[in-house]
Amino acid sequence: MNDFMSIFQRQNQVKNCLELLQKEWYSRRAVIVLWRPEEDTFSPYPPCICFLQIMIRSNAVELSVVLRSNDAWLSALPDMIALSNFQKKVAQHIGLKCGRYVHHAISYHIYEYDYPKAKEVFSE
Repeated sequence: MNDFMSIFQRQNQVKNCLELLQKEWYSRRAVIVLWRPEEDTFSPYPPCICFLQIMIRSNAVELSVVLRSNDAWLSALPDMIALSNFQKKVAQHIGLKCGRYVHHAISYHIYEYDYPKAKEVFSE
């Protein structure tokens, strides 16, 4: 989580999105991109989150997140908590309530070594 926060800060993408939404609340251009093809395509540890889109609909801040990959067993829930907390901070900054949170994982998976424990938990 700290890695993508540092990307936000380096690019000032959050600040730019907040300023855009405060001027044009109906905008569909409040997009934060975390994927850097020049580095991440060949990285052994690329970010799972590719981009976030913040929109204001029905007087509420909506957040849509696209992940190239998401570990359903150990990462999905912490990712959802952290990202919905980010959404809450954006909503507080703008002075609106939170709306929908959409979490779209292209590859939603459980690693083979985690499968026995996951199977045990979900069969109870």
